Amino acid sequence: MTPNLQIKPNQWSCSVTAFAMALRVPVAELIKKIGHDGSQIVFPALEDPMCRRGFHSQELIRAAWQYGFTCTPIELFPQLESTCGKYTYTLGIDRSKCWDGFTANIDTTFGVLEGRSGRWNHAVHYRYGVIWDPDGDSYFYSRQACEDRGLFGNRLWVFTTIL
Repeated sequence: MTPNLQIKPNQWSCSVTAFAMALRVPVAELIKKIGHDGSQIVFPALEDPMCRRGFHSQELIRAAWQYGFTCTPIELFPQLESTCGKYTYTLGIDRSKCWDGFTANIDTTFGVLEGRSGRWNHAVHYRYGVIWDPDGDSYFYSRQACEDRGLFGNRLWVFTTIL
């Protein structure tokens, strides 16, 4: 189950590596297209890898366009937030039903799954029900399989071919 697997080149490159796998291009090529390797230290008071620039989703989306793909974000629990960030509203959606739609998207599309993994954010590639983790693992998707590996997903980037 490893033909699509790429290993991230360093601690701060899971998102660019996950996008590279979704686009089926070498991560080094995608990094070159973006124009930086994410290593710049922009928050020196933070520990590695949080101190690094990394890659912003907008950089990755722009690069995906150049390869002929759009990327649509799908939130696990969509919500509104007040401008002060003090209040949230979950759109009246039954949170337990959100998992059904999230799982259906992972099973029927391909793209990138983002979430938390321990103290860090993490991103993996998914393709029709299979997870390809830039840390070197691949497995069939289930919420439990992800959480057993310490990944708590919260957003998908669904890739669609630009016509």
